[in-house]
Amino acid sequence: MDLTVEELQHEHPLTLVDLQLMHRDYIEDDDEYDDNELIRMQNFHCTCNMCGRRIDWYHRYYYKCSMLSCDYSLHKFCEEIPKTLKFHGHPSHTLILQRTTNDEKCHACFKYRDGIGYHCSTCNFGIDLLCATFVEQHTIHHPSHPHPLISFSVEPILSKCFACGKKHEGHFYHCTTCFNFIINSDCLSLPMKLSLQTQNFSHRHLLTLSYSFLDQLYDCECRICGVELEDEHLIYKCSKCMYYVHPDCATQRIEPFMSVFLPDMLLPNIASMGMLNKRSDTYSFGILIMEIISGRNPVDYSRPPDEVNLVDWLKTMVTNRNAKGVLYPKLPEKPSSRALKRALLVALRWVDPSAQRGLKWVM
Repeated sequence: MDLTVEELQHEHPLTLVDLQLMHRDYIEDDDEYDDNELIRMQNFHCTCNMCGRRIDWYHRYYYKCSMLSCDYSLHKFCEEIPKTLKFHGHPSHTLILQRTTNDEKCHACFKYRDGIGYHCSTCNFGIDLLCATFVEQHTIHHPSHPHPLISFSVEPILSKCFACGKKHEGHFYHCTTCFNFIINSDCLSLPMKLSLQTQNFSHRHLLTLSYSFLDQLYDCECRICGVELEDEHLIYKCSKCMYYVHPDCATQRIEPFMSVFLPDMLLPNIASMGMLNKRSDTYSFGILIMEIISGRNPVDYSRPPDEVNLVDWLKTMVTNRNAKGVLYPKLPEKPSSRALKRALLVALRWVDPSAQRGLKWVM
């Protein structure tokens, strides 16, 4: 039975929603958008009332009922499905949108589905709605790229991800407009806002996922592993603190190299991950000076939130011109104000990724 436009329409007016509107216009530290609202929108999901499949943030657009008391929702492509379809699997005739029953088999997936589908009365050929919208069902949108992305592998494959520059084994999406843009599903699923909290490492602000590093200072390094951050690859950042980390370091709970000063850190584990280098050593020397001056550990969760991270706390104290406030009370001999300021300046430069240039510079 052919379907009329009236049969497909919902009883109430529908509103088109862009789930990624905030994320595409978002500029870090912009007070116009609340962090919790950004997180809520990325975690949004509901069910399409036409095809029965999930609607989520990656579809970007969907229609919802304008009545607050009605939770009717549709994929954008389900709401805008055409009455007729030219199907590549049946090029001879045009298929007509019809209601189907569970005794009619789809000629594309060979399954029986009750609902809506396309049918050719001449050849008795039909496909269900899921197969008719197969491409749309497997197409997603992401703020990291201006064009739609489509999944091209049924089974996991090994390939290089354009977003992180690393090889992954898994499912990939590619852009049909940009021939060389391929991104792994793990990178696509990274949260836009991340709270960095590990046993030995934390940051007091939420980190923001950034899709390129081109607008930042050159020669910046990951504050967890010490490896230099590369342009055009995903990073997590806090612009307030000039704090940048690799997504892998932030999400896989990799221990920071500054924890070599903590008794429970295993050096062989760090070395095996390639985390030791001249700049990480330079950073470590800076931390050591800070520990000697303040008598504090690099990370101490027993202290107030704004004093947990030694580097961040010391930066704040120096910025507020309270250098004497960082001195360890039990130091046998207090340094002069000038000597203290010079020592703090050296330590701060050694832990600043944009200032340090390896051991050669330090020496």
